[in-house]
Amino acid sequence: MKAAAVFSDNMVLQRERYVRIFGTCTNNEKVITVSVPELLISVRAIIRKGRWEALLPPMTECSKCTLEIACGAIRKVFRNVAIGEVWLAGGQSNMEFELRNDKNGVRELVSCGEEDVRYYYTPKCAMPEELEGAEKNTGWSLPSADNSAAWSAAGYYFAKELSRRLGVTVGIIGCNWGGTSASAWMSREYLEQDSRLRPYVEDYDKAVKGKSRKKMIAEYDEYAAYQEGWEKRVAACYAEKPDIEWHDLLAECGENRYPGPMGIKNPMRPCGLHETMVSRIAPYTLRGVLWYQGESDDHRPQTYYALMKALIENWRRDWRDDKLPFVMVQLPMFRYKDDPDTKSWALIREAQERVFRTVKNTGLAVCLDCGEFNN
Repeated sequence: MKAAAVFSDNMVLQRERYVRIFGTCTNNEKVITVSVPELLISVRAIIRKGRWEALLPPMTECSKCTLEIACGAIRKVFRNVAIGEVWLAGGQSNMEFELRNDKNGVRELVSCGEEDVRYYYTPKCAMPEELEGAEKNTGWSLPSADNSAAWSAAGYYFAKELSRRLGVTVGIIGCNWGGTSASAWMSREYLEQDSRLRPYVEDYDKAVKGKSRKKMIAEYDEYAAYQEGWEKRVAACYAEKPDIEWHDLLAECGENRYPGPMGIKNPMRPCGLHETMVSRIAPYTLRGVLWYQGESDDHRPQTYYALMKALIENWRRDWRDDKLPFVMVQLPMFRYKDDPDTKSWALIREAQERVFRTVKNTGLAVCLDCGEFNN
């Protein structure tokens, strides 16, 4: 019997809602119980096809308790568990952007240990084979200068303010990856059922047609090695010539091959991160989702409304909560100096506002004036 990796010491469970505890088991394990001794709560899990799931009743906030899972002689105890508010921080580099890189990050890291916030970083895995090894070293972390350095800056500041307002522990589940399209975070079913979204999977299928698994992995490994060298050359070039133009940079450093060849090892592929990341944390009980993404879909801005609407429906099904709140950040002002102004970001913003106005239980944070030109 194993609990999913998202359950660990220091975790935060959602208050005032039924809480799902889940994991995997063998066919020989017949009775699994989950309890919170301090609250005199004990429930029996449902076991089906190698998976188990228990549903704890709604609980009030609690700063410290234990969660126990028992199966015969096997007993797992998670300590320093809090019951408070839990939000998922999803999206691309906007949400992935780390606290240590924030302009106030160094100062914030000095004092963050005083905040009643916690963080779980969903392991970034491109292929299912990587999951078991990655999850061995994961778990909920408490705030400190070392622990919080790689936390989502947007997620941290949200948790800090919410905790201060509500007076409870706030936990953030980071589930994000820079450069990703929303299509990477969805199941194939939801992309295929809408003709406007099918090009995402059709383009992928065309790119990998006739390629073996071995060939796709070899192609991506070759690209990754090249790109690592390219990024080192670029860093050195910028250090020497900080104002160099993009076309001159490429002339000196070589072609930028990002995002690399499509295939089973490319994390930017459609549906990939839904399989390797979303599926590992759903249906961990949440208060809601924070979503900051959109740039990597600006090549198809006319379909972004349909894409986000489908993603919300997909995740609400994954979490078995058809009212799961979904709060988006509308894209800010931004453009690189050398990029043509296609107005695609304006169309993305329009789509985000339309989602907010037409899909129930959604929110929109407007930050049009917060961007920086060419940065």
